[in-house]
Amino acid sequence: MNKIVLNIKKEYLLFISILIIILFLIVFLPMSYQLERQVKENYGILAESKRQTITALFNNCGTSANSISSRTPVRDLILDYNSGKISWSELEELTYPKYSDGIKIIRNLSFAVRCVGDVPLALYNPGGKEADRYLNLFDRSTETSYKYEEEGDRSNIIVYSPILYQKKLIAYDIIVIDISQEIFQLSGDGFKVKILESGSPLLEDIKPEKLYDRHLGQQNYMCVAKPVVENLLVFISKPTNDVYANINRVSLFSILGFFLGLSLIFIVLYMSLVRAANRMIENMENSRDTCLNYANYDSLTGAYTRFFFDNWIKSENKEIKKQQFVVAMIDVDSFKGINDTYGHETGDNVLKFIISTLSNMLRENDFVVRFGGDEFIVVIEEISENPVLKLLGSVNQNLSDTNRFGFHISISYGVEVIESVETIYESIKKADKKMYINKKENKPK
Repeated sequence: MNKIVLNIKKEYLLFISILIIILFLIVFLPMSYQLERQVKENYGILAESKRQTITALFNNCGTSANSISSRTPVRDLILDYNSGKISWSELEELTYPKYSDGIKIIRNLSFAVRCVGDVPLALYNPGGKEADRYLNLFDRSTETSYKYEEEGDRSNIIVYSPILYQKKLIAYDIIVIDISQEIFQLSGDGFKVKILESGSPLLEDIKPEKLYDRHLGQQNYMCVAKPVVENLLVFISKPTNDVYANINRVSLFSILGFFLGLSLIFIVLYMSLVRAANRMIENMENSRDTCLNYANYDSLTGAYTRFFFDNWIKSENKEIKKQQFVVAMIDVDSFKGINDTYGHETGDNVLKFIISTLSNMLRENDFVVRFGGDEFIVVIEEISENPVLKLLGSVNQNLSDTNRFGFHISISYGVEVIESVETIYESIKKADKKMYINKKENKPK
């Protein structure tokens, strides 16, 4: 009898063990695979959001450089010098006021030089940088070019902007803009963000847009390289252990549950693991929603992000062809002065106040996108330019009427019709140029 009982116990333990092994194979392994896939997807969303931000930084810097290089009076003065109508000293005297006026509106500018031939005509160099170092970075091409440098703890975007006449180079501008604060913000939460040239040793055997697990320094990192402009890529990495921290915890608890389950009833163990798996999957899905929300909405103002805007362009491809859309480029007047005088917290509150006022005056299908810093774009459907200009004028009036900050708050803006999906960014550039004209008109005389 004892032998029979013993055999039954052995068979029962064997049966329970087999059931637990089957449970491990049909629940734990698929769950781990799904969690790993979800983690990689979330990582990819965050990495793409960071790439969008850095690309916007480069585009904004290029737009700032082009805005001072494309001024007709500047080009005409250089042509007068080349034709012998004015001397070099007269060219310097006439150029500097216009040049100085143009670079004042560029945020975080640390160096700027305008050259005719290879001779500096106008120079802005408050930090005493070595000018020749920047002059030797670029070929004298007729296209805007970018470089990136790390100078101690500072991160700089360097832009070469040609001045052309009849498609020929007659002069060029080089500007250096400090983006250290933006790089620092993007490198939070365990991420490392580096901007590299395509031939960098760190990018060896790494294909753009593909996730890799690489040993860097003393530990493994999940990393991805994404193109930004020309031959520059952003390299985004995070310790692999941190990326998979939740999965590792789930794995540990599941293994412990596996061994403890030998002494538990199969149904109880099964239901517990199923509930745990469902909870973990639900949490990961919620995490994905959080990541998407972070990627789509600006955390400070509540406006949409560039990531959302690019996805909107793809999703509204057919609608843009069917109906007319208008884009407005908006910039906060004297925003740097507000930050310098009243502090960044007040500056943040001013941005929230402006976007709240603007959003309350838009229709349900219109929306605001934070394009970078204190620049925003507004997309308005089924409307022409003039009503939008009136609307933005009313926004400025409402800002004045409801202003409780104790100092003047206003916006400058430019408006352009979106002709097609292919030219939408060209329309934004045109609106941006109009905005700078409006900003100059709004300056106190």
